[in-house]
Amino acid sequence: MSLSRLTVFVLLAALLGGLFFVTEHRQQEELSDRLRGDGATTLARVTRMTPRDHNYVYYEFQLGGRSYTGWGNVGEGNPPAEKLRPGDSIVVTYLRSDPTVSVLGDWRGLERR
Repeated sequence: MSLSRLTVFVLLAALLGGLFFVTEHRQQEELSDRLRGDGATTLARVTRMTPRDHNYVYYEFQLGGRSYTGWGNVGEGNPPAEKLRPGDSIVVTYLRSDPTVSVLGDWRGLERR
């Protein structure tokens, strides 16, 4: 690979990486805004832990006779992941308009960062 091709490759990779980062960040901000505006909290039950895979916590909660599931990192208002076990109760925030969208923790009062 010549230097000019390598330079083009590196610049293209950096541009695509930056574009991905900006898009992902914007989506997270939009979700945060929706959760603060339309979010409600409830208790969920820990169903599974993955301490060797980013300490993800898998959870399930019930609303109106329906079951909803999700996963993520523990979030505001929950104990550290290493203290949680399957069956424990944790706080989740979900969208009232679409409970399939939920995150761990209480996002309602968090300021935009």
